[in-house]
Amino acid sequence: MRRGIIALSCLVLLVGCAYPKYNYSGEFVRTMTAVSTGYELAQPGDIVLESSLSKETRTLYVTEPVKIAFYTLMPGYYDKHGEKASGEFFYPADTGEERGVVAKAAIADPWKTIMLPKSRDKLCIITFINAKACMPAHTFEVRSRRLEHSQNDKKELIFIGVEDGQVLFETRESEANIVVPSRSKSIRYFPDDVDIRYAGFRLADIRVEEGGLRYRVLSD
Repeated sequence: MRRGIIALSCLVLLVGCAYPKYNYSGEFVRTMTAVSTGYELAQPGDIVLESSLSKETRTLYVTEPVKIAFYTLMPGYYDKHGEKASGEFFYPADTGEERGVVAKAAIADPWKTIMLPKSRDKLCIITFINAKACMPAHTFEVRSRRLEHSQNDKKELIFIGVEDGQVLFETRESEANIVVPSRSKSIRYFPDDVDIRYAGFRLADIRVEEGGLRYRVLSD
């Protein structure tokens, strides 16, 4: 009976109801080598051309603890999982060193998600029965975060060195941050060969200087 009274008291402190959405999973963003405005210089082991497809998510980064009724949002990342007209919904990040944590009092109802209303002047906790408690807060930022282990179709051209007048490279391809050996190979060119093309770019005006490589990056 006493436990029921405590639970009822908790509900009295929670104002409003909210029904979260689970309609967001991030988006893939391609990162590519930038075209040179001048010459670039590489030393052995440097990546000279690169193209990768990674998943990014919208994320809530809490910088200081936020207390909402019987719940406390600890500093860290909370990744977005849904949105609707009234706001966005977040959950503690699955990976990374700065994962957010929601601490709750023993008497509090289990929580379901964190809501950032469109006004962005407060943060809210949604409980498992869709009750909502909010607190004014400004110690947070909304950012984009690249998800770990989400890289797909990563391609790299690596400068290995110079041997017998030839420039040595290694191509390396990865999926989910795991190198695929069957797609990697060693190649070599004479500096006066045609421009080197890879991953949608080309190395032009190649010059060997004291064991290093000077070049320009152009669009293919």
